[in-house]
Amino acid sequence: MIRYQLIICVCVVLITVMASGIAYAQAGEPTAAPQWGEAELEKGYVVFDHDTLERMPGDYVPARQKITDSLSCALARGEYKSVQIGVHATADELRNIRVTVTCDLPVTVYHRRADRIAPATPTATAADLDKRVASPSEWMYLQKGNTVEKLPAGISVNFWLTIHAAADTAPAMHRGKIRVEVDGRPTTDLDLAVDVRPFQLAPARIPFGMWYSRGHYNKSDAFDAPHAFVYKDMAEHSLNSVSFSVPRDFGEVDFTRLPLKDDHPMIKIIATAREAGLVNGHFPCLLESSTLYNEYREGRTSLTAAQLRAAVAWLQKQQREHRWPEMIVYGWDEPPVPAPGLREMYTPLRALPIRLGSAMSAKAAYAYGDIYDVWIVHDGHVTPEMQAEAARRGAQVWTYTYRLWRQSYNPLIQRHYAGLYTWALKLGGNYVWEYYYGYNWVDPVSKETMPTTGWEARREGIDDYRYLQMVEDAIKAKPNDPLAIEASVWLETLRSRVVSNYNQDRDGYWDDQTGFSASTSRVEPHTVEAGKPFGVDEYEQIRATAADYIVKLGPASPQLSEAYPVSYVKDEAASFRSRSVEQCIAGLRSSRAATRRSAAWALFEMGPKAAPAVSELVKALDDPEVRIPALKALEAIGQKAAPASAKVASLLSHPDDFIRQGAAFTLKGLTTVEKKLLAETPEMWSFRKDPGKTGESEKWFLPTTKKDAPEWSRISTHEFWENGYTGYGWYAVDIVIPKTGDKRVWLHFGSVDENYTLWINGQYVADNMDAGPGVWNVPVEAEITGKFKQGESNHIGVRVNNTADAGGIYKPVTVLVEE
Repeated sequence: MIRYQLIICVCVVLITVMASGIAYAQAGEPTAAPQWGEAELEKGYVVFDHDTLERMPGDYVPARQKITDSLSCALARGEYKSVQIGVHATADELRNIRVTVTCDLPVTVYHRRADRIAPATPTATAADLDKRVASPSEWMYLQKGNTVEKLPAGISVNFWLTIHAAADTAPAMHRGKIRVEVDGRPTTDLDLAVDVRPFQLAPARIPFGMWYSRGHYNKSDAFDAPHAFVYKDMAEHSLNSVSFSVPRDFGEVDFTRLPLKDDHPMIKIIATAREAGLVNGHFPCLLESSTLYNEYREGRTSLTAAQLRAAVAWLQKQQREHRWPEMIVYGWDEPPVPAPGLREMYTPLRALPIRLGSAMSAKAAYAYGDIYDVWIVHDGHVTPEMQAEAARRGAQVWTYTYRLWRQSYNPLIQRHYAGLYTWALKLGGNYVWEYYYGYNWVDPVSKETMPTTGWEARREGIDDYRYLQMVEDAIKAKPNDPLAIEASVWLETLRSRVVSNYNQDRDGYWDDQTGFSASTSRVEPHTVEAGKPFGVDEYEQIRATAADYIVKLGPASPQLSEAYPVSYVKDEAASFRSRSVEQCIAGLRSSRAATRRSAAWALFEMGPKAAPAVSELVKALDDPEVRIPALKALEAIGQKAAPASAKVASLLSHPDDFIRQGAAFTLKGLTTVEKKLLAETPEMWSFRKDPGKTGESEKWFLPTTKKDAPEWSRISTHEFWENGYTGYGWYAVDIVIPKTGDKRVWLHFGSVDENYTLWINGQYVADNMDAGPGVWNVPVEAEITGKFKQGESNHIGVRVNNTADAGGIYKPVTVLVEE
């Protein structure tokens, strides 16, 4: 019977989705300003409705159909909800536009920050809005207050109304009024209707957090030390996790002297975050720059084994007795591949009950996933095979993003990333970079935290997650109820729309580290736009459907009924670590997947000594349970595993990007060439900025270019160029490259921020322009075999492209030769 009910529900949901897909077609932005009538010109302004997910540039002109006399929304008890109206000056400049709200629910009124009401010059075009070049005014900084003093003619300003229904608010339709007053102009009244739903919004069951350090605000005495106002703001935006930084937040924590005193900054700050409602004993937080491990990169002294055990035990005691959050040790931030010393740095933590996590790319997750308990993977890099492999190892996959900071905090993307993306991929946590980097600002007069529309949208996304989680809980409580079956089908249809939307587009890319070109099927949340995958108005309709199922099925308890799962990455090689290659080969033939994986990981640790196992490892590539450790083992064996190349190469066409990436790393390992230093380039090179991008057409890469001209200066290749310059910069130097015969030769850059193009003696050699900005902190090489004059002076010309912050060649450049 259930099967037939399910079939009927599938049909109903699919028909509904198809029909709604037509209804959700977007009208688009007006192509031209409407011809205002005499009454509108005489009144001097119009009031219009504007979706909170659509940005409103200062020069935005509303379509006639957006003019409104009412506003409505719905929210659950315990929820915050924002709506937005706009005021457009149709004729002359307006003075003192005031918005007053009368309602029995608390309403906070914001508007565009006063110094950003007029559009920036030059004005960003519609096509610019999702790019870094968008004017800062399009980031939509909000400022608390109900009055805008001045609005130029032809300009629009938003009024952002955030409504809150407390947990004890009566479920009913709460009605009110919105009054818009303008000096010397007629008043406009709008009806406000707020439907409070008959259930309390349950907290999310996964950590939603962001990086934040008090140290960035402590530069001004305008801010109090504990920053309770920031933690409270985070809690009110549905966050339940945060990063704590050593030493910026706590000072230098000396774990050799425990317990810490009650007035220690670490004790006080965590108590402040807990009292603000942000953290509790349920969800983990990140402990950055911890002295719990040997940060040899910063010259710190590591703890002894006994001191380390005592420190971990003390942290766990704080969690048990004082409701501290679990502290996940935050490791090497965005570790490059390779990352020399990483394994040695964190090995002491592996035997202790404390987890290690870090923000990382998919490459780092593949390379070092056996070290980290929590893979906080860059947005768009998560794939089903990555998640399956993490589950086999006992690791959790979270997500993070810094790209949304560089995309003007688009509220549509922020909401989708926090909510539907995180829910659809069943991720274990969601973090963003970073609180003080434009998500918020602090008013220097009132000392209050002020939001951006992107920050408000992040809360909406987290609340979307909470609604969908409540539907799942209701289904779980009544699994055989026909309505629960229908709701389950609706959820899966919704999930498939989120995921399949991105898999339809496979853009080729070149990976500079692995040296292969492939297509990608990753789910890329930062590419979200209106209609892809959902229309702007669909987000509220999805939430309304979820609320309807919650009401009809009956909401589960609004409290957290299950403990957040804590899992540690397994030492999978342990049972075979002391065994022979022959015993490992036998283990690969076991009927138990755990045994096969253990044998493969032990072979990985053996490196080239595991060469006799190559044929058996090749067979394991057809085993999804063992494929990744088998690839890692073949890569570690190196050139002796060359017979596996054909089989490994076949995985470059695998439908999952994580597998394709692993195959590329392995192929490179099978052909790895040992290299040694041949020559060092000078630290100081000639340098010239190229803001107009004319250097290539003017051939600045030629040896005949006059580097002693005033436009050229001297610059160190061991540090960034001046902070703040973005665009092209040209480097040049002349060096003698010794004779190498027929051996292969490479020019090795310690790091280039962000991308380079290389010429030698006026001839183009190589570039990594397709690699994107993510390679800014990893070594890169260009093979120059046959491209230079042996034993003679050669002119090296390098153009660097940088799109944000500091840039340039900032680590030594050397010449390497095949051993």
